[in-house]
Amino acid sequence: MTIEEKCRAIYKGDVLAGSFYLFLGFFFLITGFLLQKYVITLGFQYLGLGLIIFSILALGKGFAIMYLYNSRLNFYKGVDNLSLSLIKEEQEYTTYRLMKKSKNRRAYIYITIFGMVGSVLGIFSDSKSIIMGTLIPIALFSGIEFCISLLTEFRLWEYNRHLEKTRA
Repeated sequence: MTIEEKCRAIYKGDVLAGSFYLFLGFFFLITGFLLQKYVITLGFQYLGLGLIIFSILALGKGFAIMYLYNSRLNFYKGVDNLSLSLIKEEQEYTTYRLMKKSKNRRAYIYITIFGMVGSVLGIFSDSKSIIMGTLIPIALFSGIEFCISLLTEFRLWEYNRHLEKTRA
């Protein structure tokens, strides 16, 4: 597999991750509206509201990811031979993405742990519907973000390794 094919493959994977965010956003949106409409307990209504809010975040992130990486994918579809300057630019961009993912990983873990512990402790509280209804979507979304980010980071490390070998 040539480096050009690897460039296309990495951005196809990113577009696929964006489509997963879109699916997740629509799933959260439908689930949130169903919880708002058909469930009468206060805790599930707060949960539905939290899911609707995070569906907007997931849809926005999905559209942004798909737009950004689909444009990069279309650019690399038109490139037959990567020049040395293009490889250097791609390696700098990949390194930037890797550092950003590495920095965000710790925040996702802390938010997931805080959300899960807060949800469990919220069971014993007087206002458990508000606490659990808001913390469960936060923990769920940050856990999903962590997983997708980790999978993307693994792909980017391998891609960066191939870029270094090609550049050398």
